[in-house]
Amino acid sequence: MVNKAGDLEQVEIAVGYGTVKKSDLTGAVSTVKMEDLENIPVPRVDQMLAGRIAGAEFMSTDGAPGSGTTVRIRGTRSISADNEPLYIVDGVMDGINNLNDLNPSDIASISVLKDASSTAIYGSRGANGVIIITTKSGINRNGKTDFTARTSQGFAQMAGYLDLMDATQFAQLINDRYYYASAANRTKPLEDYPYPDPLSLGEGSNWQDALTRSAPFSNYSLTVSGGTNATKFFISGGYDKIDGVILGSEFKRYQFRLNLDQTLSKYAKAGVRVAYSNSTQDQPMRYLGAYNNWSVSFVSVAPVVPIYNPDGSLNSWNSQNYSGGVSDLPLFDATLRKNTTQTGTLTSMAYVDIMPVKNIVAHSSISYSKYDINNNALVPSTMPSRATAGNATSKSINQNDNLLNENTITYKNTFGTEHNFDAMYGFTVQMRNFYRVSVSGSGYYSDETALWDIGSIPDKQNLNVSGAKELQTRVSHLARLNYNYARKYYLTATLRRDGASNFAANNKWAYFPSAAFRWNVLNENFMKNSSLSDFAIRLSAGTSGNDAISRYQSLSRLTSTTSGYLFGDGQPVAFYPSGIANSGLKWEKTTTYNAGIDLSFFRKRLEVTIEAYRSNTSDLLLSVQMPTQTGFASRLMNFGKTSNKGLELTINYDIMRKRNFGWAASFTAAHNQQMVEDIGLVGRVVTNTYTYGAQYMINGYQSGYPLNAIYGFQYGGVWKNTEDIAQNQIDKKYVSASAAYLVPGRQRYIDQNNDGLMNSDDMVMLGDADPEMYGGLQNTFRYKKYSFPSSLTILLEEICTTLAECSI
Repeated sequence: MVNKAGDLEQVEIAVGYGTVKKSDLTGAVSTVKMEDLENIPVPRVDQMLAGRIAGAEFMSTDGAPGSGTTVRIRGTRSISADNEPLYIVDGVMDGINNLNDLNPSDIASISVLKDASSTAIYGSRGANGVIIITTKSGINRNGKTDFTARTSQGFAQMAGYLDLMDATQFAQLINDRYYYASAANRTKPLEDYPYPDPLSLGEGSNWQDALTRSAPFSNYSLTVSGGTNATKFFISGGYDKIDGVILGSEFKRYQFRLNLDQTLSKYAKAGVRVAYSNSTQDQPMRYLGAYNNWSVSFVSVAPVVPIYNPDGSLNSWNSQNYSGGVSDLPLFDATLRKNTTQTGTLTSMAYVDIMPVKNIVAHSSISYSKYDINNNALVPSTMPSRATAGNATSKSINQNDNLLNENTITYKNTFGTEHNFDAMYGFTVQMRNFYRVSVSGSGYYSDETALWDIGSIPDKQNLNVSGAKELQTRVSHLARLNYNYARKYYLTATLRRDGASNFAANNKWAYFPSAAFRWNVLNENFMKNSSLSDFAIRLSAGTSGNDAISRYQSLSRLTSTTSGYLFGDGQPVAFYPSGIANSGLKWEKTTTYNAGIDLSFFRKRLEVTIEAYRSNTSDLLLSVQMPTQTGFASRLMNFGKTSNKGLELTINYDIMRKRNFGWAASFTAAHNQQMVEDIGLVGRVVTNTYTYGAQYMINGYQSGYPLNAIYGFQYGGVWKNTEDIAQNQIDKKYVSASAAYLVPGRQRYIDQNNDGLMNSDDMVMLGDADPEMYGGLQNTFRYKKYSFPSSLTILLEEICTTLAECSI
């Protein structure tokens, strides 16, 4: 964001349950004004924010149009609990499921709360940061109405393709492998090799090119706003259509919003907020990379495997799938498989503000939000893998209801001319219901009716049905005190007491305090002759929590099954224990310390903010493997500690300001280090293992190592010759996966303990999936009434995160 000169003192920043002038902020809060982004033709909010907020990463989960967004504010803290920030939209907590539910054209401002002083007012929900989004409101137009129509068109392309072998190179590799497979092969004529003439194959099949395309996208929006001094309204509608670069992928979205504010009298004001979003996502492709199902991943299918048969039909024979076999090669997935997700999000809120006496405002709101997600998947009988078994279909219906009531009372006053004071107390109640039903079956007579008439399945034993209903409740008390003396010395103190149904009976309540201090150094007498435009120092500390775990984890749980023993000719329903109680389950807590400096130069044309922080998370909510004799696989417990520390830099510079030309720039940079400090008596927790062969750890948690470390075997090149292999029997410098790999040309790994065995003792940390530094650079050039924005997102030293990108 690039601020205009002089607006720092006047900008009102949304913070928890209120607003504050930017010049009075005591915590670490980053802001974005959407007018700086309105000319950027992107359909998603996360795409607009990438690189614009120091310390915040916005990442699409898989790159497909319409997929959810992963947001990390100052890194990752929890292992088993959620690490997503809390979203507040127009004061509604949990009003959206992700940023896809929002129309970028509707947003007026975004505040990102990063330190505990800012987030502790949200208690158990604030450990991962808080994103407060304020949508546009109507303005007094003396009864007139403004109409605004906008559209943006564009297209997306693959930024680049992996440098993979062509058919000739692949054939040469297979021939080399055949040559080294046995001594006898080395004397055989070329005609006996798998590919006697590799050069004749040419480039072969380019699966990356066949599965990708130039993908257009379009956006349309219409807004109607206006009002009078008493009544103000804002109405908007939007439509997006985005094709994915992968064949068959598509996203469509319809959105509507109504914001209405009514002044009832000089003592009362009321309003409503209603928003609805409906989207449809088609994503038929399953395996786009990594090592899962490598035989049908479009980056690993061999270039010697033809895409089409001579008659033009799709080829299903994969000659490189071990000894060869019929496979669902990538184009079958892209063109035949159906995988559609329909999402609907409704958010509604009504509020009333009452000012019974001077300096006191009572606010009450009630909101209801509903989130529906329906998935329909069909693998037709025309898929090669279903030729014998027939088609397979599945449907799932998920519905989440959120009812929230929030009440606050605020007192604000100035005593004398230098003592400024405000206090706030609040009480909130939240109830959330979760419903889900899933149905799947296989072997239907018709592909056309299988998905919509699941009950017509010929064999009822192939029909599976499951469902659940869950309830979660929260109750909170909250308070905040703000005091400043002569706009020089600021003190903020907050306290929240949260109760949540997630936890055990004796641990349902917890306190989350915080305090912050700000010193406006520039307002001191000794700074009167300073050339600075602003100079302030901020310090804060506090505790926030995390209750983002599944419901009923502290209780004993039963699960039903119809796959038990047969009694007579029937298979009755049975219930068996599936979860063990934990009467000690309690809150995960994060304590954060933050120091910040705000600087401004050249009449506020150049603004610099520097933040340093450290967070310590304790009582981690972690799923721990249980002894098999207990009858349970795992149990959620509190143990372990993690830490985060880092630096953030934000620079806004109004470089050139002429009548017909302007140039403004913004730069953000952040470094974050997140470590596992203690993992308890278990030593390590494994979260991802190699799929084939021995289950070696790829990702997991160990004390003293980065939270997102990648583990594996240290590559030692290849065996050069038989003498090299014989010498290693003495030196024991290297190991191979098995005796079959002890041949020239095959890979080898460093034997870390020189015992001649390849096992978990030889595993080392290969790298860290987190970037060393991340941020962004934005430039906005203005010529007369036209603006030309550009944006660059920066990630330095981010290494491989999948096995397709790094070898273990």
